Amino acid sequence: MLTANKKAGKATMKGKLATLGYSLLALSLIACAPTRSKGSRDMALIRAAEKGQTKEVYRLIESGADVNARDPEGWTPYLAASTMGHLDAMRVLRAFGAKTEAPEMEPEDIAHQDVTHRYLTNAN
Repeated sequence: MLTANKKAGKATMKGKLATLGYSLLALSLIACAPTRSKGSRDMALIRAAEKGQTKEVYRLIESGADVNARDPEGWTPYLAASTMGHLDAMRVLRAFGAKTEAPEMEPEDIAHQDVTHRYLTNAN
């Protein structure tokens, strides 16, 4: 009876060690894996700036987000923060070297603005 208990105890111990080993392996893989791609960090920075989430802006910049990144529509983090009036986020972005000038417009955007302007002018 005592021998059976010893064998059961050894089997239980091996199972616990195996579980511990797998857990440590999983944790090390999670810790080494990148949490976010560069592009999604940049987009997250633009959205955080737009919402005035200054601590998140700072954290994202520290984790490698580009302070001068652009989304598909041409918005930069600084432009997003300034449009919404988030001065603290603007200050953090400037401190990390964000460009403050408006982005260059593409020719098709300028043509669209010209048509819109003529339409609005003729409507009055």
